[in-house]
Amino acid sequence: MEWHKFIIKENQNFQLNSLRSKIRDDLSHPMREYKPIIEDNVYKGFRGKDAELLKPAILQIDSNIIDALSIIENYDLDFIAVCDENEFLGIVTLNDIIKNIASIYSFKEPGSSIWFYCSDNKPVSSELIHSLELENIRVLTFSVDFIEDIHRYLNYIRINQLDPNQTLKTLERLGCDIKGYYPKGSRAMEFEKKLEHLSHFLSIE
Repeated sequence: MEWHKFIIKENQNFQLNSLRSKIRDDLSHPMREYKPIIEDNVYKGFRGKDAELLKPAILQIDSNIIDALSIIENYDLDFIAVCDENEFLGIVTLNDIIKNIASIYSFKEPGSSIWFYCSDNKPVSSELIHSLELENIRVLTFSVDFIEDIHRYLNYIRINQLDPNQTLKTLERLGCDIKGYYPKGSRAMEFEKKLEHLSHFLSIE
């Protein structure tokens, strides 16, 4: 997955701020040093200079970037350990996710845009994106709007394919309600051909 290249793999000390202090922009908050504790290649946590063993949530290597963002935001640190089961692979920092990954997952990249409702009336999930990735469809970025008058989440995704037809079929198979897409792609062209053929047939009659 794209975010794997941002994993810091060296077993080293990490100088990291408190996530909450970054949100407050509190420059008086001191930097803390943490070292990953690995025993028999198994991740045990991070230990600070005060000997406190810190074990925040683990991000599994097969997770989606959505999982990384949602997990890391729930903890008072700006990094998360990446593991394969219990094997420590490195860390990924919130800074890298925001600054680097955000530049990749951008609407500026060529592709198609689709907006739709999920069958369970929930925002775009990592499970849905994983289902798309299994069919070699890469989600470049996504956003969600809550439509208050109908109490539904309208999801927007940008995919790496110039023709959205394959993704439209997959989303429909997953029970999604397609509200629109751009560009037209092969689906719209097929529809226009059928409409043209029907119009020609009716004109003959």
